[in-house]
Amino acid sequence: STWGFDQGFDRFFDDIEREGADSVWSMERRGGETVDALLGWAQERDPTVPAFAWLHLYDPHFPYSPPQEYWEKWNKRPYDGELAYVDDLLARVTAVFDPKTTLYVIVADHGEGLGDHNELTHGLFVYDSTQRVPFILSGPGVEASVVEEPVGLIDLMPTLLDVLGIAAPDGIDGQVMPGNPARPLYLESWALMRRFGISPHLAVVDGEHKLIGSTKPE
Repeated sequence: STWGFDQGFDRFFDDIEREGADSVWSMERRGGETVDALLGWAQERDPTVPAFAWLHLYDPHFPYSPPQEYWEKWNKRPYDGELAYVDDLLARVTAVFDPKTTLYVIVADHGEGLGDHNELTHGLFVYDSTQRVPFILSGPGVEASVVEEPVGLIDLMPTLLDVLGIAAPDGIDGQVMPGNPARPLYLESWALMRRFGISPHLAVVDGEHKLIGSTKPE
């Protein structure tokens, strides 16, 4: 709610204890607590009234620290353990919200470099390791298919509204995908300049091609 993400929600659960965190950027709440809050709300609401719920799971994000049983099961590979933990959390959600009457949308704001291009986490570069993220829609009104052309998260809102039969507002930047001609997508990260005073990482994706602009174009 500090940044206004609570706008339009009737209920918003964002109470996070610092637990020794040295700044707001290192604060984290375990995903199980967030799912508990969501399912608690689900028990209270009227199931006959259509509702929108946004569940934000932060776990597969640096620092990687899955619950102990996932740490052990995944041979001390913490990132894999975090992903497995989130998979199990989503199973709890789908057990409560019937997939036959629920439209699920699964997206991520970024991936993790995990050493690709010497980027351990994310935020510095715009290589596919951090920029190519899941964009999954599943439920009533969605035919099983794979969308081959590049799309951006900016297309999520109009696409979701289209599936629900709701007209999108005029003047927005995104568009329904698939259903409209693919157009170039813009990516940027200014962290290199702001943090280190060197060239930012900018890119354009057009079909099968991607151009990264920096001190040396790629």
